[in-house]
Amino acid sequence: MVDDIWNNLVENGLYLRPGNQWGGLAFVNPGYFAPGFYRVFGEFGATAYNWSGLIDQCYASLGLSPGSALGLVPDWMKPDGSFADSTTLGYNAYANGKFCYKDGIRILWRIATDYLWYMEPRAKAFLDKSMRFIKSPGNANFFQMNGAAVTDSFKLGNGVTRPRTEHSHLTIGMWAAAAMASGGKSVADSFSAALLGFYGPGNDFFGKAVDSVGLEDTLHNEMYFDQFLAWFGASLISGIFTDLWEDLKDPDPSLPLAWTTTPVFPGSGVDANINPLKIFGVFNKSARWSVAIQQRSGDSSVQFSGAGETLSVSWFGLSSGGAAMPAGRYDITINAKGLSSPVIGNCWLGRPLDLKTGIRLLVDDFRDKDLIPYIGTKWQNYLDSYDGKAGKSTVPIFLVQGADTSVYLRWSFLLNGSSSLGYNPYAALEWNCATGSGKAADLTGLDTIIITAKAPSSLALSAQLITADITDFNYFEDSLVLSPQWKEFRLPIKNFKHRFAGGSATPTMTLLTAVRFQTQNVDGYANEIQMKRMLFSGSLSALYQSPPPYVPEIIPVVNAGGKISAQQAVRILNHGNGNIVFEVSPFYASGNIVIIDGLGNTVRTLPINAATIRWDGLDSCKRATRTGVYLAVVSGPGGAKRTAKSFFK
Repeated sequence: MVDDIWNNLVENGLYLRPGNQWGGLAFVNPGYFAPGFYRVFGEFGATAYNWSGLIDQCYASLGLSPGSALGLVPDWMKPDGSFADSTTLGYNAYANGKFCYKDGIRILWRIATDYLWYMEPRAKAFLDKSMRFIKSPGNANFFQMNGAAVTDSFKLGNGVTRPRTEHSHLTIGMWAAAAMASGGKSVADSFSAALLGFYGPGNDFFGKAVDSVGLEDTLHNEMYFDQFLAWFGASLISGIFTDLWEDLKDPDPSLPLAWTTTPVFPGSGVDANINPLKIFGVFNKSARWSVAIQQRSGDSSVQFSGAGETLSVSWFGLSSGGAAMPAGRYDITINAKGLSSPVIGNCWLGRPLDLKTGIRLLVDDFRDKDLIPYIGTKWQNYLDSYDGKAGKSTVPIFLVQGADTSVYLRWSFLLNGSSSLGYNPYAALEWNCATGSGKAADLTGLDTIIITAKAPSSLALSAQLITADITDFNYFEDSLVLSPQWKEFRLPIKNFKHRFAGGSATPTMTLLTAVRFQTQNVDGYANEIQMKRMLFSGSLSALYQSPPPYVPEIIPVVNAGGKISAQQAVRILNHGNGNIVFEVSPFYASGNIVIIDGLGNTVRTLPINAATIRWDGLDSCKRATRTGVYLAVVSGPGGAKRTAKSFFK
């Protein structure tokens, strides 16, 4: 059945069809997106299929939904977030599919399962927006994409008219699922009580006997849809609707989950260029866990998740997409399925990892031990079974292993299926950089790809540049041969030749979606790629900016008097009304004070022409700056001798 689901309901390995004969890339029904289930399918004997790609595309489409800002999706839309052509929709096409009605509202339950089962941060982020919009169970209903309620009416099969506005067990049940995922039991309690109000004494179904105001009584209800969506929401928030696949992995369900080694947090600031934040803990049995790191006075956050008896996370001050996160205080929450209470802590991030050294930019060195690169979207497979092809090649091992400086990516393959394909089977390790709905990344300035890699035995690879303007087989390629010894390979972009254009075409780096390392050989051929790092070189300032220098923990503002000594360099005084006064040592006379914000942007440069320098809180364009942590970089004449101090504005 899993094979049939993939082969009939997934188009181009990415787009979920609402039926086996229609939709997919042309249009989707977001209410069918079920990423939590796809994770189970991916483990249950169907690893040859790109379930992770389907999951990513589902979340990309949710992010592009016209109602995304409110945590809403329409009943029908295209994968790129635009509304679908109403003439193509097969059924339930009320309002041309543009409202979050009886199909779209199911997304709340669908992705709530993915967060509650697998702690998927994208599900949580979407449902957090949903809850900020709905606020309370009294507002549960169907909505238009601008947040206005659906208002008209329709007739049931029994001839009874009922309103489409529906504050009912159906809508409360779906919004309850969102509440449980977004805020947990404390938030879901009120939704649970509201849902119970529609479940009368002695009933074995939801529905009021009489409701003269809202017309939600049993005469006006659609029992089929009303009942199952209400029950799905009720069972999810009650804890009964669990992930049976994961439940069966529990070695001892009767043993409460507990720590044998509880994680601890550093007492000093983190400079990820020297040492990352390392979080380590051990459970008394295997468990699925998550680590959430949230900026205390901002919106930056990142989440890690995994499963097993050991929890091990290394954070380099980077977001899940590899972006440098601002310096400051971060709160840390560690949770696990079955744990009685989370572990709470915090740390000071003084500086995230700088990925740039000279003209080299680090794409990934796997030290964070996951398959998400610092630059790009993810590491993934590209196999001869994808995109409707009939190959049967597999990847038995795809993981990061080793420790400290010896960590590396291990990707093994077994080729099979030439009789179905009509040519030798293939497999590829792919660095993917496509963003939502397959949109390309702009890598203007990239001139060379550099990898350090080896293989257990000699392995010929085709290095391929995949761009959004070419077909599957019409890529740009170069070649390399791995040996059993670690070796650095340099692949200049100018050496990549167009496969079917006689080498005359050149790749458009504004349209790059992936770099593949592909092998093709006879059935039964097995080997593996072991990769230590991948880097880019070139003029990459548009792609990446180094973070600012280390920011020490916030120093309390000095309001007392007293002269500054030569050794103190600079003292920061708060003079009220948004003004900051810098008292500077005579050594720095005729130098400069550069004000840098938490994102590393230069806000203002102030010449040191007196013993005290006042900053009025405006940037170089005379615009007001936001409250937050700033860095004052003070340098002497000609830039000699620099010192820095953080302050809070």
